Amino acid sequence: MYYHWQPDNPRLVWDRLPMTLAFAGLIAAVLGERIGPVWGRRSLWPLLLLVLFPARQYSHSNALFWPIFWYGMAKVAETFDLAICRATATAVSGHTVKHVLAAMAVWALLRMLTAWSP
Repeated sequence: MYYHWQPDNPRLVWDRLPMTLAFAGLIAAVLGERIGPVWGRRSLWPLLLLVLFPARQYSHSNALFWPIFWYGMAKVAETFDLAICRATATAVSGHTVKHVLAAMAVWALLRMLTAWSP
């Protein structure tokens, strides 16, 4: 909210910092489950691990595809912000679409986590 109240580059840090911390935790969890706890604390290779290593400990962890997909779509919407704004005659911007798609990523992640079982 702080960034959106008055968007500028210095405030962008405060917009991105919570997402960065959340993704760092998710990355550590993916690495810890697929390779071992040491890797979960020392490395940042979750997408490669999703493909190369199957889940060992929990059910439904392959559903990580969906949060990653929705977040990727959010980044696409962010990239094409102006084009989306023009295509919708300024009714909606790519930035707005980005937030909706990012919310879908969070929903998919929560859905996956509530289905997890050892």
